[in-house]
Amino acid sequence: MVKMLKIILLSLLALAVIAVIGVFAIFYKSDLTREDLAEYVTDESQFIDLPNGANMHFRDEGNPDGPVLVMIHGGFGSLQNWEGWVENLSDDYRLISMDLLGHGLTGAYPEQIYTRITERDAVHQLLQEIGVDKYTVAGNSFGGGIALEMALAYPDQVEGLILVDSEGIPNGEDGYDTSLFNADDAGDPNSSEFTQLSWMEKLGSKFIGPTVVRSVMDSMTANKDLLTKQYVDYFSRPIRYEGNREAQILMFRQGLYQIQQNGPQDLLPRLPELKMPTLVMQGAEDTLVPMRVGEKFRDNIENAELAVIPAAGHMPMMEKPKETAQVVRDFMESRQIGLN
Repeated sequence: MVKMLKIILLSLLALAVIAVIGVFAIFYKSDLTREDLAEYVTDESQFIDLPNGANMHFRDEGNPDGPVLVMIHGGFGSLQNWEGWVENLSDDYRLISMDLLGHGLTGAYPEQIYTRITERDAVHQLLQEIGVDKYTVAGNSFGGGIALEMALAYPDQVEGLILVDSEGIPNGEDGYDTSLFNADDAGDPNSSEFTQLSWMEKLGSKFIGPTVVRSVMDSMTANKDLLTKQYVDYFSRPIRYEGNREAQILMFRQGLYQIQQNGPQDLLPRLPELKMPTLVMQGAEDTLVPMRVGEKFRDNIENAELAVIPAAGHMPMMEKPKETAQVVRDFMESRQIGLN
């Protein structure tokens, strides 16, 4: 009887080990190098060393004599998110896109800080380095928050603002749920945990791969037919660039701290400071940033208009690139942005 029990226990243990190995084999994804991601380096790709120590991947394309449109992607994204706009706007506009710190082929950088302010400063440094001092800035999601920070910090340079399903203000009726932003979650910038991960977090980051990305994209996309394996792989592979997945975890931790410091209304009280023409673009079926957020942007920014994109989710510029690019073109032309 005892011998039989031992056999059963050993069999269960063996099955458990096999199951763990199976999970690792299916979900664990190693880092990729720049050579592994060579397909994302196009003829328009450039790499520039910034004063903050980052080596930023960016593209400067389209009409070099046209109004400048700077495009900032969201968390877990890359400059590939804007390729639809580039295709549809390149005849008339100079289009600048970049991989943010901790994203795409820019990857992690020495300071390991990925707040909106740090990302804002990096984009500003890039624009200074390439001699751009007047531009319209567009941002999606986290990138929208960065675009807001740029418009607030550099109002003399930002000629127009385009917020695409943007963060930066609360997504709830009464502000953010402040229970999410306690000291333990948000971290302390004076502690090592603010810029360093535990071994468990580093290991866990390696499970952020196509399966996780597909689940996230599924929750953000209205048209599920887009989510083919090829489509998901194309947008998920840059996340695996060495250092990126760890940077993403730090980004959320540090972002919580920043919102905690700003207060539960975040940037909402500062919106009346914005005077430049503003386009608020909102996917009608966005469940992450609900319609009331877009309406608050419109109502609190003096010179703002709201464009609702039907049958689109959190990233309408990817789901409906042609239609959203036309909305941008109509906005830029009607407001005569960049023509002076």
